[in-house]
Amino acid sequence: MTRLTIRVDENIDFAIEELARVNKTTKSEVIRDALTKYINGMFSDHLSAMDKRIENIENLLTKELHRYNSLLAKNTLYTIAAREQITIFHGVNIGNKEDAIKAKNIAWRNSVALLQKHYTDEKLKLDNTPVKEEKKDD
Repeated sequence: MTRLTIRVDENIDFAIEELARVNKTTKSEVIRDALTKYINGMFSDHLSAMDKRIENIENLLTKELHRYNSLLAKNTLYTIAAREQITIFHGVNIGNKEDAIKAKNIAWRNSVALLQKHYTDEKLKLDNTPVKEEKKDD
């Protein structure tokens, strides 16, 4: 334990002696308790300030997350709209909507295959249309 020598005013010394007498402790314990409470208060103030900063950072990150989700939703919408527009365009040019849909699905599978080399996502599937399995009789 470290020993400190402090100079206090007579009024403070009297108050410390009275506190020690009332609590049936020594003056050293009263001073130690006062210093401990003061230091704990400083820690509490510092921790509450850090909590506020962390809360501000969380709020900023939440806003950024919402912004990115919005951009992702818009990007997805534009992608789907472009795919449908290309399908309609090819349907008009080819004259056969079935062939245009087949071409769209082939283009989609090829694009996703290329994309998966750089990005992997469970939700991203190679084929977005349900495939009917043909039963073969042997």
